[in-house]
Amino acid sequence: MDPSREQHAKQIVRRVIVLNLLSSIHVVMKDQDLYRSKTMKHLIQTLDKLKRQDINGHCILFPVTKEQKVIFDAFGVQPPVQVYIKPGFWA
Repeated sequence: MDPSREQHAKQIVRRVIVLNLLSSIHVVMKDQDLYRSKTMKHLIQTLDKLKRQDINGHCILFPVTKEQKVIFDAFGVQPPVQVYIKPGFWA
């Protein structure tokens, strides 16, 4: 397969995955009545603000906000807790 066709195929796969994710998010937001208080864009931006910081080579994951906890609960996902991750854990 030539490189341009391969790139095109990868792009199509990415778009299908994104559409599936957005569809799943929409269903949960509709079922849990989240559209009354936020848009999908706001929901994604809120989750994007999860705080992670590297301090002296240590990865720290900060507690979620109240709004993020509401979103995690609506999706039936356990919110992350404050975590210390050893340096090199992800390597």
